[in-house]
Amino acid sequence: MKCSAHVITVNDSIQKRSGNHNHAGDAAEIDAAKAMEKVKEHAINSQDTPHYIVSCASMEVNGAAAVKLPSVSNMKRTIRNIRARKNTGPALPNSYLDLNIPEEFTKTIKGDLFLIYDWSHK
Repeated sequence: MKCSAHVITVNDSIQKRSGNHNHAGDAAEIDAAKAMEKVKEHAINSQDTPHYIVSCASMEVNGAAAVKLPSVSNMKRTIRNIRARKNTGPALPNSYLDLNIPEEFTKTIKGDLFLIYDWSHK
C-alpha cells in the first residue's frame, strides 16, 4: 500500500500535514535521493566521465543507501540526459547571415579565446 500522506517542513519545523503515514521513515532512501542530487550537480558542474561520477557517488553512500540507488546504467543515462539538456547550444542558422555566435561559445573551458575573429559581424 502506497502512503499518500504529506508533511511539509521548513528548517526542521513541521508546517503542514495531510493524511496519516502508514510506514516508518527510510533513511537509506533519503540518503540515496541525496546522492542522486549530488550526481546531478556533479554532472552539470564538471566534465568528468559518467563512469567517474557514478563511482564517486557509490563510494560516498553507505551499504543500505547503495541498494536504493538506481542501476549504474540508469545513473549514467541520467548524467547524459542532464548534459544533453544543458548543452543544447544555439539554434541552427538557415544561412551564414543568420549565424550569431554567443560569447560563451567563443572561449574554451579555461577561458582562452577559441574564436578569434567572427567574420559574420563585419
